[in-house]
Amino acid sequence: MSRPILPIARTGQALLAAGRYSAVALGAIALVAGSAQAAGPARFGWVSYSGSDGAAVPADSYRNPILAGYHPDPSIVRVGADYYLVNSTFSWFPGIPVFHSRDLVHWRQIGNAIDRPGQLDFTGRAISEGVFAPAINYHAGRFYIVNTCVRCGGNFVITATNPAGPWPIRCSCGVSRGSTRRCSSIPTARRG
Repeated sequence: MSRPILPIARTGQALLAAGRYSAVALGAIALVAGSAQAAGPARFGWVSYSGSDGAAVPADSYRNPILAGYHPDPSIVRVGADYYLVNSTFSWFPGIPVFHSRDLVHWRQIGNAIDRPGQLDFTGRAISEGVFAPAINYHAGRFYIVNTCVRCGGNFVITATNPAGPWPIRCSCGVSRGSTRRCSSIPTARRG
């Protein structure tokens, strides 16, 4: 194990000579570096997460983030007294979880917008080649999610009358970079 430590020792000698670190600090750095190299990669036989994030918060407070864990790029729509949230899932399946809340603090997952392999094919896709930042909206009794799937179909729109699903793909635009093609099979929602 002395061979990998030699470059560290030479660097340490130069830093010590320049007066930038003490001999004790450099010795500790060499010891840690040598131990890490000797130990090899970390391996775990089992990992368990209980979801315990601490003591309960007072009734007039909430814990942030409201959705702990892996829920990036949230999009929320309000429909009456209900709120619905979707978020990115990249190339993980099932994709685009759909959550429900009445108070924007307590959320419950009610489904996934991408829950059937025939909707989008993530086979062989890298994490950066999936679905990013979905946007959820509501108009005239129908929910809409607009999204893109990098390298597996391009832009698409899915709709449902029930936010828990099912969410069939209504329009797969397949728009590539520089294209001006539009999804014309989806009715335009008027704002007002």
